[in-house]
Amino acid sequence: NTSNLGHPGYKNFIDSGSYNLDCEIIKFNQKILKRINFLDPSKIKKIIKKKKMKTIVGFHTRNVPHKAHEWIHLFGLKKCNGLLVQPMIGQFKKNEYKANCIIDTNKKLVEKIYRKKNILFGIFNSYPRYGGPREAVFHALVRKNYGCTHFLVGRDHAGFKSFYKKYESQNFCKQNEKKIKIKIIKFNEPFLCISKNKILNNKKLCKGKRFSISGTYIRNLILKNKKIPQSIMRNEISILLKKNSIIKKTNKNFHQ
Repeated sequence: NTSNLGHPGYKNFIDSGSYNLDCEIIKFNQKILKRINFLDPSKIKKIIKKKKMKTIVGFHTRNVPHKAHEWIHLFGLKKCNGLLVQPMIGQFKKNEYKANCIIDTNKKLVEKIYRKKNILFGIFNSYPRYGGPREAVFHALVRKNYGCTHFLVGRDHAGFKSFYKKYESQNFCKQNEKKIKIKIIKFNEPFLCISKNKILNNKKLCKGKRFSISGTYIRNLILKNKKIPQSIMRNEISILLKKNSIIKKTNKNFHQ
């Protein structure tokens, strides 16, 4: 929804050349999938069926999990029988977490910390378009293909700087819920209430200072060798994060 070359997704599209390829795959080499971070949707669907989960909500992330993410996970589980934590892996920029770091920390949260039969872990191999509302719909459709009945849409889901309004992705997905045939779960941005030392998303319940938790803030602490407060990230997760967890140079290849 923009023709501004300051938008990275649009610029990448313009820079990609004059042609798009359209084809039919005759013989697909399954061995290729073993070399990349990929999870077959049919495997997740079989697990959902086996565990007899009638409703399962998908959670999309490109980040290491912090306490605000955990609040969102719990919020989704209040509305559904199960949760699929599924980080998107591919095309990370300078000063973002490396792919293996995002996989390892989210997997540890699900399998070693949560350790609940109704919380699943998976990987979505793709890349960000920074397309805001339209990309949020794309992310919802992907999770539908993985067997999810619901999808959590964040504050500025798939946004970039000021190109989209704060809750534009949530509202657009909700408006198109019937068309895409997956239920959208929207919520106000969670924050740390300083006085209560608790994650909340209702400003009326927090008297005094509020702190907005962000991946950028946490990465800056890591780069400065400063300890990440347990109030914003579990120690079991933060101990896995070092300076080399963060990308120093941008990969010129857009797809990974």
